[in-house]
Amino acid sequence: MSKITLDMHMFKALASETRLDILKTLDGRKLCLNEISDKINLNKATLHEHLSKLNEAGLVKRKERMGHKWVYYTLTWKGESLLHPENTRIVIMFSATFISLFFGFINIINLLMANINYNNLRMCINKRK
Repeated sequence: MSKITLDMHMFKALASETRLDILKTLDGRKLCLNEISDKINLNKATLHEHLSKLNEAGLVKRKERMGHKWVYYTLTWKGESLLHPENTRIVIMFSATFISLFFGFINIINLLMANINYNNLRMCINKRK
């Protein structure tokens, strides 16, 4: 299982109940400052400070689009992994399964190619006799 290393910024970010509420609010969503503010009943200026700390800790990602007024926030991989550690295990299992299948197909193809080459060699030897 992959592990998340908690550094000083992450500990500071996770020390606040408000920031934990923000992480839970963003779970599986892409929300702008106004939407988050409405959901957790927090002043926008205060919320912006909390989001900056979460962004600095690598738990939240800001998504700005050129020419658009709103800035959206989503959880990063670290943020998702903290809220749902079981998902990390599932991703690793799927990855291991696909890698095994890939190498299994390569071995089957190699076996078939070797069999074809063996049959061609046998036919050539039989023709020379």
